[in-house]
Amino acid sequence: AKFEELRYAHRAKLNIIICSKSLTNLAKKMQKTYGMPYLEESFYGMTDTAKALRDIARELDDIVNGLEKRVMQDRVERLIDEEEAKCRAAIAPYRARLEGKTAVLFTGGVKT
Repeated sequence: AKFEELRYAHRAKLNIIICSKSLTNLAKKMQKTYGMPYLEESFYGMTDTAKALRDIARELDDIVNGLEKRVMQDRVERLIDEEEAKCRAAIAPYRARLEGKTAVLFTGGVKT
């Protein structure tokens, strides 16, 4: 983000932490100071990405639309259904050859 954008970070409705080790303290401080809730989420794989999107939509619906409305959640469910169908179709040709195999992903070191 540019410095100018960071100056207005306190106006956000929700903080989403992806690398929890490095930004949890900042999110907690912003929650205490500005009343801004935060979520710790992962976007590794379809399952984690779908969970993160559902969590974010639920929080934003609660904050913006009130507890009884599911505006964002309904939109997110439709998006997840569409995108997961596309992903499954894209990986279908490889599934038979790769199913049951183990893979290791190195995504970077812990940042403290």
